[in-house]
Amino acid sequence: MRHRNAGKKLNRNPSHRKAMLRNLSISIIRASGEKGAEGGHVITTGPKATAVRGFCEKLVTLAKKVRACGTDEKGLLKALHLKRMIHARVNDWEIVQLLVDVVAEKHATRNGGYLRILKLQGRRLGDGGEQVLIGWVA
Repeated sequence: MRHRNAGKKLNRNPSHRKAMLRNLSISIIRASGEKGAEGGHVITTGPKATAVRGFCEKLVTLAKKVRACGTDEKGLLKALHLKRMIHARVNDWEIVQLLVDVVAEKHATRNGGYLRILKLQGRRLGDGGEQVLIGWVA
């Protein structure tokens, strides 16, 4: 029984699951930077999308806190700490900067619910998995 065990396993071991969530979230963030104001999206399977949504939304919340820090010494130190917390989860400084500059600014007025999951019609040809489109809310 999985009492008090949060999260889905997705039929992967912990290191593979962590890497998959990291890579999928980086893809979503990078797609938002490339497409600008229109927002980016990625096509994946349903369970992966639901797992990565919580992961990405926590990153956006941290990025919004970075933008809220002041310009005094304490604020800059707090912003650096928050950026390092984001970097610990995505391991790419370019993505951290994109997250803080583009994505957090775009969702400054929202209070959660930054990502949307839309089911696509049909199934994947290789294995018949259901496909969904995960992207930023405009």
